[in-house]
Amino acid sequence: LDERWIGVVGRQSTFNGAPVRTEGVSKLQDAELFSTTPDMFKAGHEMDRYGALKEATRSSHFGADCYAYALLASGFGVDMVVEAD
Repeated sequence: LDERWIGVVGRQSTFNGAPVRTEGVSKLQDAELFSTTPDMFKAGHEMDRYGALKEATRSSHFGADCYAYALLASGFGVDMVVEAD
């Protein structure tokens, strides 16, 4: 894929050498939510809270794993990543 993100504390993160930044969606209803799997949330309180968050967003997606964090850092259509652990 020829994709490389570099993040260092105290420095601007980069994607293939170019600075990156998040997209900056300001309303939860406009946000794209990513998680590795809904199975990571424990039944009861965790799943209830996750379900409420999921319902409040524009859409939710699963399975991107660590790639979702890179897309979030770059502003490439991911507005939040939520994980249970």
